[in-house]
Amino acid sequence: MMCRKLFLVAFLVLMMVGLNRVSPAIAALSVGAEIGGNFIGTLEIEGSTRTRRVRLPKDTTVDPALLSGLTVEYYFVDKGVLRYDWPDWMRNFSIALDVTHNQLAFGHQTTNFISQDPDWGTLSLPEFNGYVLTFSLLFKYRFPLIKQTDFPDGRLFLYVGVGPGISYNYLEANNNIVGNESAVGHGTATSPTLVAESGISLFVVKDVSIDLFFRYRYSAPRYEFNVGVGGAPLYVNFDNNSYNAALRIAYHF
Repeated sequence: MMCRKLFLVAFLVLMMVGLNRVSPAIAALSVGAEIGGNFIGTLEIEGSTRTRRVRLPKDTTVDPALLSGLTVEYYFVDKGVLRYDWPDWMRNFSIALDVTHNQLAFGHQTTNFISQDPDWGTLSLPEFNGYVLTFSLLFKYRFPLIKQTDFPDGRLFLYVGVGPGISYNYLEANNNIVGNESAVGHGTATSPTLVAESGISLFVVKDVSIDLFFRYRYSAPRYEFNVGVGGAPLYVNFDNNSYNAALRIAYHF
């Protein structure tokens, strides 16, 4: 809820400022707010302690979730705030710092499963709810598709971007923890990510652009839970590869 409120405030500020100010189209610096959907395929979840391990079939589905975020992007052009006389071949390149947040929920759709370890017996997967906070650094290249007199650098663009990132992951078990039926616990993980993005960007006015984009994010977190099995820490890991379809509104300084 807080992320949606922040996005709405950022959207209103960007539109009010953009509609009341005229400057060269693409400037060196832009700040944008984004909102969309986060989608993850089926998960193959593995649970383990230091001595035992169990793996679920790849049939755990993840609920679609709201994605929200902020982007600060620098274009290599000699216009606007922080401009510099870059070589002409760099004019279509940019670098962006992107911060996103999405919910993560799964487990309540999954039936019981059986461990090969006789000491564990029949295990029930808890219902997990949490979130993922991702910081990424994207290197982008844009292809001008339409140019106009008021937009000599281009008004409509196709762009691609790729870069590394890091994600902080939080999960909370809302019912039984494996091997500890009375406990409710949470786990955290910090993991490197790889992000790829492509989309179209349109300047609706000279200071404000709208992006429609698709993003893929690779991540493989390993959660360490604050409750364990037989006194040993419990770890849960899976490939948290997500797909985003989103809208970004940016103001160019």
